[in-house]
Amino acid sequence: FDGVRSPTSTTLVVAVPPIIDTTPPITTVSIGDPKLVMTGITYVAGTTPIHLSLFDNASGILATSLRVNSGTYQAVTTPVFLAGLTNGKMTLDFKSVDKNFNVEVFKRTLVTLTNVALSTQVNAGGPVDVHEDDVLVTAATWLTLIPSYTLNGPVTTSYAFDAATPNTRYLTPLSLNRPGWTEGTIHSFVFRSQDTLGNVEPLQSF
Repeated sequence: FDGVRSPTSTTLVVAVPPIIDTTPPITTVSIGDPKLVMTGITYVAGTTPIHLSLFDNASGILATSLRVNSGTYQAVTTPVFLAGLTNGKMTLDFKSVDKNFNVEVFKRTLVTLTNVALSTQVNAGGPVDVHEDDVLVTAATWLTLIPSYTLNGPVTTSYAFDAATPNTRYLTPLSLNRPGWTEGTIHSFVFRSQDTLGNVEPLQSF
């Protein structure tokens, strides 16, 4: 038979082998600021972010969990904060599981949580008289601010005269012989302290 053979189309299907994921994910922990590291101890506040870097080679991360002081694991997302927990030394164990249910061996991080209640004492030197709710002073009066001691590094104290928010750093005793102050006028003095970890004292006045 002499004739023309009609071409036929052929579809090639390439089979893709399934991904076999037997490798657990990897969780890397890093501690943000504020923090203070002294003699090998990492001090953090409740506002310190604990960042988690998550890696999985195939199926992807399903979940990450944390346990504190060998307690019960709880699901977390990054960053993690320790606000609301009790001050003191802590062991933080993180682990992740991927979508193929490979579970990582936990990674342990040691920190010391120090949410500190700061307190600043004000001492008045020179002429001072207290009458009911008023403190009577003269131009010869000096004010000294003494913040409470804390392990969280240097404490910064700020103050302000006749303003709602402390905006000047305290360095030396303050003279009340101030420009524009005359006998019989009423003035305000507010102050507060803050430590390296960001613990801030409630606003104080004198």
